[in-house]
Amino acid sequence: MYKPKKPIFVPWIHPTENNLALARDLQAEAEKREVWFVPDVQHARWSWFELENFCASSYPAKPLIRVPEISPNLIVQALQCGARGLMIPQVKSAEEAKTVSRYAFFPPLGKRSKGGLRFDNRYGLMPDSQYFEEAQSILILLQIEDIEAIPAIDEIMSIEGIGGLFIGVEDLTLSDKSYGEGNKLITWDQPIVWEAAELMERAAKKYGKIWGMPITEELYKQKILNKYQKAFFFTVGVNQIGLDAATKMNKG
Repeated sequence: MYKPKKPIFVPWIHPTENNLALARDLQAEAEKREVWFVPDVQHARWSWFELENFCASSYPAKPLIRVPEISPNLIVQALQCGARGLMIPQVKSAEEAKTVSRYAFFPPLGKRSKGGLRFDNRYGLMPDSQYFEEAQSILILLQIEDIEAIPAIDEIMSIEGIGGLFIGVEDLTLSDKSYGEGNKLITWDQPIVWEAAELMERAAKKYGKIWGMPITEELYKQKILNKYQKAFFFTVGVNQIGLDAATKMNKG
């Protein structure tokens, strides 16, 4: 299981007509320092073919692929595209977290099936020793996006193989009916977000894991997150704008 040593800021990636140019920008930045990005397979129009090409073209940048749901097929497809991590939406229980871990890892931790010639094993060119080492060191972030999941945060965080949790800010505030309440444009202002953050911070310290959330550069400058020692993974924007912001914040 991968554990970042310091906070990292990453762009959210949607497919565009300039996919190759964006992939090359990610690749160029990744040749200087560690770079992650989050392709969203749930809300964006990625095909697996497009996504695998993007991951290959942006290598050694690290894709943390957001799949639409807990599914063995979707999880293994994302991993075979070359994912170095997974983001799983709408996780509400420890049992669902165990299911993710089972689908994502090879034995003895899980029951992932080994595929054929895909980018995860460099189309057959990667030695098995390196392949299995990389496969067992992925980062899995489960999204807390519903108030039903709040009481289960500690137990979800405890599951072996799960690297941490990620707050789905908009869906979480929609679920407790506080989205936009008080004419607030920034949904981070809602109490449910910071309730989840407090519980995640406590659980992350307890189990030696991390948590994260989407954020803006302006909000981060307010130092709201200074008291949290385990908030290590932040998405900061979409495509080139997101990459530019992430690059700037990772240097800061």
